[in-house]
Amino acid sequence: MLSLTIGIVFCVYFTQVVPVPVNGFLAGSCHNHSECASDECCYTEALVGGKRFLSMPGTCKKLGTEGSYCLVNTRPSASSGMYYACPCASGFRCQGSGQYDMPLGEIGSCRGSSTKRRQTCRSGSDCAADECCVSDDRPIGRRRRETIGAHCQKMGVDGSSCYVRYGSGKPNGTVYVDCPCTFGLTCVGNEIYDIPLGEMGLCLCTK
Repeated sequence: MLSLTIGIVFCVYFTQVVPVPVNGFLAGSCHNHSECASDECCYTEALVGGKRFLSMPGTCKKLGTEGSYCLVNTRPSASSGMYYACPCASGFRCQGSGQYDMPLGEIGSCRGSSTKRRQTCRSGSDCAADECCVSDDRPIGRRRRETIGAHCQKMGVDGSSCYVRYGSGKPNGTVYVDCPCTFGLTCVGNEIYDIPLGEMGLCLCTK
């Protein structure tokens, strides 16, 4: 008898956590890539607009892995030395989505560069418990073309790109572009829209 294990992400929060100062600023904060671990980058959410932003520290964040949000041509800001999206880790590449976040450029998802053949599928039941079935095609406008094939892909983890319309949890059928978020995570919209699939976002722990 085959057993099926479904992964669920639990969000755990602690109160009154006080960061410990390190080298003159809070632990985990940074001013450039060299101040983070080898598997991290110095990330900032603030677009630099003049010298008034240069004194604001960024945050050390893990490099992108399977499904993580990325910028196709990501590079540290010439002004601040920080990234607006961490690069993909070694063994992954940023696969563009054809959507653009100006002025940062084309956005995408980190995908493994392994040459291993992808497992084909017709529905979610053909994939592992932590995977969903993603169409190799995508709709154009309001018309849906017949699916020419599909493959198994990992469910969204914390920081993965996603579509708000898919919610969270493993779907029974096929989806387009990205899997929904794993149970316990929510696809938080970023007000960027992929027509006709709708608002894009990131899988985050919000509870």
